[in-house]
Amino acid sequence: MRSILYYNDADPLTPGLRTIKVVGINLLGTSSNDAFAFLEVQNLSKLEVDLGPDTTLCQGITYLLDAFYPGATYQWNTGETNSFVFVTEPGLYAVTVSHPERCPGQDEVEIDFIPSAITALKLPTVVCEGDSVEIKINSELSDPFNMILQSSSGQNWILTQIESGHHFKFQATQNQIISVLSITSEETPCALPELPAYQVRVEAKDTLYNRYNFCAGDSIWLLNQWHHSSDTLQQSLKNKFGCDSLIFSFLHRIDNDTLLTQVFTCVPGEAGITYVSTMSPEGCPIVNAMEAVLALSDTLKLFTTTCKLSESGVFETTYTNAAGCDSIVVENKVYQNDLITYVSQTTCLASDTQTVTIPLVSHLGCDSIVVFQKLFKPADTTHLTYFTCDPLIAGTNTNHTTNQYGCDSTVIETTLLITVDTTRLRHTTCEISEAGTFIHIYPSFYGCDSVVVDEINFIKSDTTLIQKYSCLYSELGNDTLYTTSFLGCDSVIVIQVDYLVPDTITASQLSCDSALVGTFIMNDVSKEGCDSITKLSINYYLPDTNYIYRTSCNANEAGVFENHYTTSIGCDSIVIVRIDKLRSDTTFLEHVTCNLDEAGLFTYFLVNQWGCDSTVYEDIKWVSADTLKIYEKRCDIVTDSAFQHLYVNHSGCDSIVQIFWEALPNNYTQVIDTICNLQDTSAIELILTNSYGCDSIVNIRFVYKRDLTLLPEILTCDSIFKDTVYFLLENRLGCDSLVVQPYKRKTAEECKKAYNLILPNIIYPGSSDQGTFHITSASDLFIKEFRIYDRWGNLMYHKKDEPLQLHQGWNGTFNGIPVVDGVYAYFIQVLWDGYIFKYSGDITVVK
Repeated sequence: MRSILYYNDADPLTPGLRTIKVVGINLLGTSSNDAFAFLEVQNLSKLEVDLGPDTTLCQGITYLLDAFYPGATYQWNTGETNSFVFVTEPGLYAVTVSHPERCPGQDEVEIDFIPSAITALKLPTVVCEGDSVEIKINSELSDPFNMILQSSSGQNWILTQIESGHHFKFQATQNQIISVLSITSEETPCALPELPAYQVRVEAKDTLYNRYNFCAGDSIWLLNQWHHSSDTLQQSLKNKFGCDSLIFSFLHRIDNDTLLTQVFTCVPGEAGITYVSTMSPEGCPIVNAMEAVLALSDTLKLFTTTCKLSESGVFETTYTNAAGCDSIVVENKVYQNDLITYVSQTTCLASDTQTVTIPLVSHLGCDSIVVFQKLFKPADTTHLTYFTCDPLIAGTNTNHTTNQYGCDSTVIETTLLITVDTTRLRHTTCEISEAGTFIHIYPSFYGCDSVVVDEINFIKSDTTLIQKYSCLYSELGNDTLYTTSFLGCDSVIVIQVDYLVPDTITASQLSCDSALVGTFIMNDVSKEGCDSITKLSINYYLPDTNYIYRTSCNANEAGVFENHYTTSIGCDSIVIVRIDKLRSDTTFLEHVTCNLDEAGLFTYFLVNQWGCDSTVYEDIKWVSADTLKIYEKRCDIVTDSAFQHLYVNHSGCDSIVQIFWEALPNNYTQVIDTICNLQDTSAIELILTNSYGCDSIVNIRFVYKRDLTLLPEILTCDSIFKDTVYFLLENRLGCDSLVVQPYKRKTAEECKKAYNLILPNIIYPGSSDQGTFHITSASDLFIKEFRIYDRWGNLMYHKKDEPLQLHQGWNGTFNGIPVVDGVYAYFIQVLWDGYIFKYSGDITVVK
């Protein structure tokens, strides 16, 4: 026996070992020997296949059915053996999925298609900022429909009962995307948008600012003319997007300038002004003037207070100011304690008066007493004084009111009569002919007469006495100089030189030698050549004393010892040494041990570096074993594992390390890509490594993508159309897209009445026979749509849903006003015998 075919039909279906006995009979009727086969029947789970629920789709949509399972084979009722199929036709689709380790699984799904109608938006992709965006809606739906549009800027439009050709405008101030949220119609549930979203880009209106600088005396050529002065020019242009573009040109004339720079100096010889001529960055001349101002030493006086009498006084500190000159700060610190602060309020009632004393501490820490007083404020009286030259206005008026405290307030206005005022001026002169008294009359600021008496006095020659001193008798005496004063009068200067007595200088010094002590007088000559006496006093210098402190562990060395020496200048010097006894020191040590027997507190008695007693206390503490747990993710193990290792830590004690390994599964990633050629359909499996280092299986399947769009059937009487028209296009993936448009021609008997439709191609508005554009037909037609457009697409005439016999036609007017001569386009839909016929063309209007 070479092979057998076994069908497992055991009842019940249970796993286990099967024994198969086969007996063969030849043509002579002789039986063969018994043949046995042993099969192990395993309990395999059934492979679950789910294609999804039954689905109804819009016509023109390609639907993907996918039954993929790793390592399986597939058999569709359409004959395909891939894991997937693309559905473009209605029907029942079933698949059987087989796997070596699973029982086969099956599933089926019903796919149905209903007709579709495409709606598209027509709008500009680029608009200028501030302009309107016009949206025009073109649809294949013949009945009114509802539409919801949404903008990414947050604006929504809900349009109800609109028709193809509907348009509206909105203001766009920013870039946005117009999305089609929904299209609903009673005509078909598959009202689909051509595109789900439309982008509108808003370009800003450019504004450019230019600045031109030129020197005084020059000119600049701009906007086809020369400009000699500062001005602002404006140009209105269009940018590359056709938006308004404004260019502002600012003309700035730079006049000759002088820059004054001021610095300070402490040296009188550096004061003054220096001039340097340079050029500005624009090339215009600039004169730089540098003024060096003499800055004298300044003195700042500060008055501060203190609570301590010992801190009071006057303190003087010398600094250097910003100009580098001496700056003297004199601080007068005044002792001040028991400050008293009075806080007063007023009252209009005498019974409300009171005084409260509160002891406090000021921010400087001084005693401070706050005395709160509520004082009685009687009725105040305000006297106002005015002046007048009119005797009728002079007098006194009294007004009674209330002041800001709520108390009575009396205002007394007194207007005084101004008599003629007299102003006396005094001047001096050196010419006796100009002396005298002169009277002038002027009006004062009150409008009254004002008399000015100008008295000019004669000034005699003045005499100035200058006192000087000299130690030479030959220079003594008086000298007289005759000059002119600042008033131009004679001025006499008398210089008197008196005798200068000799000066005396007193100095003092110190000495260790008592023999040198005394007072000595020396005669000398000063720089003025006068006698100078120097008095030198030498005083005795007492011996100095130094104190030295030391320590010792020996009590016999402790004590105070005095040593006598001589300084470098030969004076006595006493050194006093004090030696103190040191106590024994104590040290505390801490250690750890892994042996419990070694733990404890131990005491040691030692000798330190100074030879003194030293006690050491050592505290040894027991340390137990530590445990470290490590968790890792591993790709090369089947199940989770745990390991334990024994180590020694830094203290020399046991250290347990526990390692836990977590088994990680391999990653499986499925990638589906589309191709345009059926022969390129394939599947690729890549073995990669993920972020944990585990195997990562990537399955890439190239799926054949081809769009097939079947449009609704059109009934027509036009013989130029075939039964079916095929359009071979290209979809967004670059693959073939086949659009099938079926046409059904009606019989000649059905179309003969439609061919009787007569439309004129020229009208003469106002004439009796050819004054209107209308339909002439022997049939009873119903007008579904009758539209007239001008050459720019503006709707000039519109009628709909009326019988032919009631239609009057277009008389060549728009809103009652005759249109201009020219060519106009028409679009007409008529209903006859349940069919719609469409006509389009042009009509010429001639007056």
